[in-house]
Amino acid sequence: MLFYWGKIMSDKLFQITRRISAEDPDVTIFDVIGRITLAGDDAVRAQDVRGNAAKLREAIQEEVRNKKPPQIILNLEKTTYIDSCGLAELVAGKTRIINAGGQFALLKLTKKVSDLLQITKMYTVFSVFDNEETAIRAFSASRSGLRPNPWLVSEPVGRS
Repeated sequence: MLFYWGKIMSDKLFQITRRISAEDPDVTIFDVIGRITLAGDDAVRAQDVRGNAAKLREAIQEEVRNKKPPQIILNLEKTTYIDSCGLAELVAGKTRIINAGGQFALLKLTKKVSDLLQITKMYTVFSVFDNEETAIRAFSASRSGLRPNPWLVSEPVGRS
């Protein structure tokens, strides 16, 4: 299922694609493309008052409502920028998912996003993976009790 937000679909400045992992059907992966910000990139032209951060919140909330327990990986490989509101939505989304008994991880951070998490010391809050299969295996192992929850211990990724 593909979510296009805003009325100007041809711009595709912000896009969230929801897909189910082929390796583990309990895991949902959101591929996030564009900027996660208070104001959406296409908000003015599309007359859409919701920002991209709010759109991400809605997608996560829908998944939490529909899947028990939610197992969500956010692929940020094509996320170009996250502002303070976007970062707050990542934290709120993680909290929502954990409170519902689920798991949450970030995948394939860009340098800008990785730097943001380093500067804000949020790297310790999120479980971050550079490989989708590793993230999915960590979720599966955690559910079977083989290791601690993956969001408590992050893999070092892209740190130099």
